[in-house]
Amino acid sequence: MSAGIKDAVHWVYLHGDYTLISERMKARKDHYMPESLLQSQFEALETPANAIRIDIDKKPEEIIAGIIKELSL
Repeated sequence: MSAGIKDAVHWVYLHGDYTLISERMKARKDHYMPESLLQSQFEALETPANAIRIDIDKKPEEIIAGIIKELSL
């Protein structure tokens, strides 16, 4: 995933369960990806091993704060 990258990179894995993401997708209007494709995305998903894992069941401000906190460690 990061082969050939010379600078320091921090991967952030925004984790959410199927139900939460499905509900959010259904609430979107005119989004490029239909909710019907979500199951195949979950089946193909490979959880990154060396990433900062952040759960997305929080408010955007809390998600950002969590990422910043992890990057500061």
